[in-house]
Amino acid sequence: MLRPDLFGALATHAGDSLYELCYVPEFGKAVRHLREYDGDIWRWWADFGSRTSFTKEADHDLIGLLGVAACFSADPDGTVQLPFDTRTGVIRPEVWQRWLDWDPVRMIPKYADALRGLRAVWIDAGVRDEWFLDIGAEAVDTALRQAGVPTEKIRFELFEATHMGIDYRYPAVPGLALPADRRVTPAGLSRAWRAGCGPGGHSPRCRAAASLRPLGADRPRVGTRTGH
Repeated sequence: MLRPDLFGALATHAGDSLYELCYVPEFGKAVRHLREYDGDIWRWWADFGSRTSFTKEADHDLIGLLGVAACFSADPDGTVQLPFDTRTGVIRPEVWQRWLDWDPVRMIPKYADALRGLRAVWIDAGVRDEWFLDIGAEAVDTALRQAGVPTEKIRFELFEATHMGIDYRYPAVPGLALPADRRVTPAGLSRAWRAGCGPGGHSPRCRAAASLRPLGADRPRVGTRTGH
């Protein structure tokens, strides 16, 4: 939505959204982990770098938190600000707002014009996603429709899965914004590459190389919503 001059369509597979559900529960876990480090995430970071990585329960949670904070709430000098007090868990509103400013659910109204100009939007998530990104996907879908994105351009699907092991769905999207007879479909993508075609190859040779059965023909689907 930030570069409509460059991108004509978008796809999100269990993308982070509705941040109060996907991130806030992680803050409490981080506070518990940091008790061992007197509430200092940089003490954990020093420990993390001094041993074999991911050998402590805290490692996955804290490295994820620190990475997101580095993206959303780093100061101009590079100092990373966490959006909560590491001893009490109390939210720091001014820092938390910097995270919320990047929540797609909240960005959609601001960038409605750009989103309405997209050729297609693909949204999906597993119904047992550990970070509630299926609910976030519902919120994104609703916000897009409220912003006036034509329903026939939106493909929304919830499927039986957690957050893990959903990469089999990724290759279906490169041809999303193309007419059905010109789409590059999942396993056929590799055949298209071998035929000398990139994801945007639309010659008859490329289209023939990429033809395949529909996405997830052998996978259970829970719910699909399109404009049709």
